[in-house]
Amino acid sequence: MKDKWLFFLFGLLSGILISGILILTVHHIQKTSRLAAMNFTDNSEFVYTPVNEFTQLEVNSEENVGKIDLNSATLEDLMTLPNIGETKAKAIIAFRETYGNFENINELLYISGIGPEIYKGLEDLVYVQ
Repeated sequence: MKDKWLFFLFGLLSGILISGILILTVHHIQKTSRLAAMNFTDNSEFVYTPVNEFTQLEVNSEENVGKIDLNSATLEDLMTLPNIGETKAKAIIAFRETYGNFENINELLYISGIGPEIYKGLEDLVYVQ
């Protein structure tokens, strides 16, 4: 009878320990998510910037007027950019289809035929949404 109670007590304590670990893990993930939304200024003070899909769309629509979105641009759209002909436009689309959407415009430098000079001419004309 005593062994049954010890087994029960051990199981109960194990369950409490596992629950505690899960709670700490969830808390850590939530804390990390909040930290990811924080921006640090040059003097190491932080500014919390809440981001939701509406503010993100609003920022993108105002900042990027007249620019080409690399993730939705057609062949014809890309060919309107300086130094981008049909071959480089196809290479951009092939890169996008192979590796998924661009996360940053700097990824253009991975594409054959687009070096620092061509990139410099494009960086103010394209964006990634």
